[in-house]
Order: sequence, then structure tokens, then C-alpha cells
Amino acid sequence: MITLENVSLQRNRKQILQPLSATLRPGTLTVLIGPNGAGKSSLLKLMAGTLRPDSGQVSCQGRPWADYPVAEQAALRAVLSQSLPIAFPMTVTELLETALPRQTRRQDARRRCQQALEEVELGHLASRKVQNLSGGELQRAHMARVLVQLWSSGHWPQQFCLLDEPTSALDLKHQIRLMQLARQLADEGLGVICVLHDLQLSANWADELWLLQSGALLCRGAPASVLSPARVRQAYGVDPVILPHPDSQRPMVIPPEASVRKPGSRGLPPLQ
Repeated sequence: MITLENVSLQRNRKQILQPLSATLRPGTLTVLIGPNGAGKSSLLKLMAGTLRPDSGQVSCQGRPWADYPVAEQAALRAVLSQSLPIAFPMTVTELLETALPRQTRRQDARRRCQQALEEVELGHLASRKVQNLSGGELQRAHMARVLVQLWSSGHWPQQFCLLDEPTSALDLKHQIRLMQLARQLADEGLGVICVLHDLQLSANWADELWLLQSGALLCRGAPASVLSPARVRQAYGVDPVILPHPDSQRPMVIPPEASVRKPGSRGLPPLQ
């Protein structure tokens, strides 16, 4: 498990995360939701060990992240970050190979990379330069890199997968495919946690939702218990319609109707 024990975080004297405690369990898909600036990405970085809390402790398998050498951290968890800069020209396959242990045989490396690319439907772009990919293709390539890292660590499936807004640049088809992959990893026994802004995707796929607001963990639990109209109103300031799906009974989140400007009312001011 990854365990947060009364952790908090400050930056430039601003409280980013209020003290909170929670646990990411193996075999579950957890989704962090909340408005912009709620602290979701910061919390994910704490759980990954890439940030250290100002108070409290983050542990993996009962041992503080700070006690793990970097190589051991990489073997136990893989991270997909929001920012995905590539400093040097390389092919998609070469990007994936950066996630392989040095001693990996060439034949095994090629097989793992190709398998990961097929999982994200990028097998046909294996030799393309990453600088020539679209934003969505690059995001999928990094998801394939995460898969290679997980498969090659020697700890499968006693690992954790942390994804920060993994669907932000994807079309509908590939959003679904990425969430299917996250679900499959959890079903294999990994602990998977991701940050999402899409409440419907979150409701469809998560075992558990953690709702953050202003750096505090407002509530956590099954999607049906977290995504109530009152909770969404409290966190986001909007009034959605939330209904149970007729088959799955998971929440269906319907945004409030857009306000229609009445004829003759004032619109946006003209540009100066």
C-alpha cells in the first residue's frame, strides 16, 4: 500500500494541501477529482515520492518513500506526469526503451516496447520521431512507456501506477482505451490512482473517488456516494443532474443547462 499519514504541503507560504490521511490499496482504481487548484497533482506527486510533505509521512509497503533509493522507487511505481517534454530527438521506440533496465536483452526490449505500443494503438508509429507526434499521440506514447516500466521492473504486479490527467489530450475513443488499461492494471493487482477532470469518466471507471477542495480531502468513497448533487455543488459551484445508470447504477453526471442570453441583454464588452 501507499499510505499518507497526516501529510500537508506548503509552497511560498501558501497551504497547498491541508493535513490528510489516506491509503492507496492494491487492486483498486482510485481517481482524484476536484476543481482547479484543489491540490490533486500535488497529492499525486507526494504519493509518487517526487515531492516531500512539510509534515506527516508517505510510505510504500510500510517504508517511507524517502528511505528508498531512486532505482527501487522506479521499480515499485510508474508515473505519467502532466508535463511531457522531450529534450532530445528520439523515436517512439527509443522513448519506451528509456523505461527498461539496462540489462534487458535486445530481443526482450523490442518485444515489450512493441506490445506496449499495440496496447495504446501506436504500433504503426514505432519509428516516428516523438517531436512529430500530436499531443494525444505523445500522451499515449508516454502511457506505453509506463507499461514498459511496470512490466520490466521484476515486481509485477506488486506495484503502483500514478497518472496525472492521462486523458487530457485524448479523443473519446482513446480516453476510453486508456481508462480500460488503467482498469486492467488494477484488476491485475496493481494500485492505480489518476487525476481526472471528467466526472463522467471518473464515475464510470473508479472503484473509489477522492474529492479535493482547497487542498482538503472533502470526502472519499464509491462514486455513487461521492458524486451527490450537494457534494458537486460544494466543490465546483454548479448544480448538475445526477442519475443512476439504468444498467450499471453508476452515477450519470449531466451538466446544468447553459444559460441562454435573452434578446437585447448586454453581451461581452468590445475589445479596446
